[in-house]
Amino acid sequence: MLKANLERRSYHRMLIDSPVQVTDEERNITAICRDLSASGMSLDVPESYFSLNDNVSIFLPTGDTRVPPLQAEAKVTRVDNDGEHYQIGVEFTSLT
Repeated sequence: MLKANLERRSYHRMLIDSPVQVTDEERNITAICRDLSASGMSLDVPESYFSLNDNVSIFLPTGDTRVPPLQAEAKVTRVDNDGEHYQIGVEFTSLT
């Protein structure tokens, strides 16, 4: 009997396409947030700036003065290369 390989996530993901600032001890870059959940986000970055387990700061503006930006500390949990971009997954360690 074959069993389907179902991905089970604790949180739903929201697809977005928005610039986000990602900062570590050495750099501050603009990435594109592809999806967002309560526990983390997926980001497209132009180069291989980050490695697994790097700690980064995230700043995602809302574009609306009535809604504060998302500010978070996060850990890089995934690094992939699709040929044109690098995609990283980050898990939030704290939100402000």
